[in-house]
Amino acid sequence: MTVVNQPPLANAFLRAVEGIMRRLHVALPGRVEKYDATTQLADVKPMIPRLVPRRIGGYLAESIPVIPAVPVVFPRCGKFFVSFPIEKGDSVLLVFCDYDPQEWRRTGDEVSPGIDARGHVSNAVAIPGIEPKSRALVSASATDMVIGQDGTGKPRIVIEPDGNVRAGTQSGAEDFVALAGKVDAIFNILATWTVAPNDGGAALQTAIIGAWTPGTSSAAATKVKAD
Repeated sequence: MTVVNQPPLANAFLRAVEGIMRRLHVALPGRVEKYDATTQLADVKPMIPRLVPRRIGGYLAESIPVIPAVPVVFPRCGKFFVSFPIEKGDSVLLVFCDYDPQEWRRTGDEVSPGIDARGHVSNAVAIPGIEPKSRALVSASATDMVIGQDGTGKPRIVIEPDGNVRAGTQSGAEDFVALAGKVDAIFNILATWTVAPNDGGAALQTAIIGAWTPGTSSAAATKVKAD
């Protein structure tokens, strides 16, 4: 940047400030090149180049190399967290910390800021979730909380404003999950019925009880538990 009618010293100062600002990174979209689920570290390629001033005027778009071992930020607090698998090609938002966070990550304590390299690319952390328009969610809801895989027929959990929780591959599932304890209680009542020998209900009672083992009723969910 050169300002017309400014003294050379002022223009030199402005160019110096501009150079510093252009080396200061804040946030950029990135593409995962490699991910380690054990350490939650990813190698990430920034997807927008930086502009470098040219001596002859104008700017040159300079691609930023892959940033190795970037910490991936999952939602978590206390003993709770949410995580999901990350694959090569997934998009993340790179956020560049003011100072190098590595020493803080090692100790968790207040630490020295170290070398003043504010907003350097090596200070990056990655937040999953940002995507280009072509990969917008098709299963997002304007009214419900949805957790699961995106796409038609994929497994998901839907929490509705009225408190109803639906689980499965269909958002409109209507069958409530049976509670094993209550199912067992019903069969226990059935087992105590007194039926006359010639009553046709005796055969039905015997058939039902014979097919039922307490605590393992087929009406109970095998994947979902509820109180």
